[in-house]
Amino acid sequence: MSGKMMTREQAGMITVFTGDLKLSDKRYKLILARNGIDPDGDMTSRTITFEQAAGVINSLEEVYFELQGKKITKEQTRKIHTLVSALDLPDEVYRKGLNDLFCVDTSKVLTARQAAYLIDVLEMEGVMNGVWSRREYRDKYNELGRRPDMATPAQLRKIEATWNGLYPESNPEIRQRNIRTFLFRFFKVSDLRFLDQETANKVLYALRKMTQRKEVAPKNALQTHFGGKAG
Repeated sequence: MSGKMMTREQAGMITVFTGDLKLSDKRYKLILARNGIDPDGDMTSRTITFEQAAGVINSLEEVYFELQGKKITKEQTRKIHTLVSALDLPDEVYRKGLNDLFCVDTSKVLTARQAAYLIDVLEMEGVMNGVWSRREYRDKYNELGRRPDMATPAQLRKIEATWNGLYPESNPEIRQRNIRTFLFRFFKVSDLRFLDQETANKVLYALRKMTQRKEVAPKNALQTHFGGKAG
């Protein structure tokens, strides 16, 4: 057998993947056979080529995404990169944000659902910093406008975006429950929609203080909560 053989790193990746996925013996053998490897043969770097090992790893990744949900799309990948560029996020900040949210260091391994949430977070950051326009977010809570003495739609959007930046949560139900718990505990209000203007200003002040305690940024940096401060 000629050509480059399976590397130690590839062997390690295959071992980790198979251990985490807990595949049945039948399915694992099918993956091996599909990549031209004798399922009952000698599974070492002396018998498996680099290309065969790469094929097995790719097949195991497909199983992982199958179990986790639909893989991130090309359109989502492009939008994430566009948003990161618009926010001028340093690479280390971007990757810290990915790790904080999903325990990964690249968007390539995200599911479509995770990517959608990441885009939502980055879009909120962009809107807050004036570097992104998102109509559905810009218009959120507009139906609650023109209520005498009640919080304005802009206040409600800013409270929600700041909270989501401080405490990212991909599950929308948990996200809503957490902010409602915060509002009721400290301001005796059960939902954003019930805030008056004065209390909304107090909430925003409290969130600003919480942000300042959590992270310190250069004076002129974009005020993004994703992974820390940009700039």
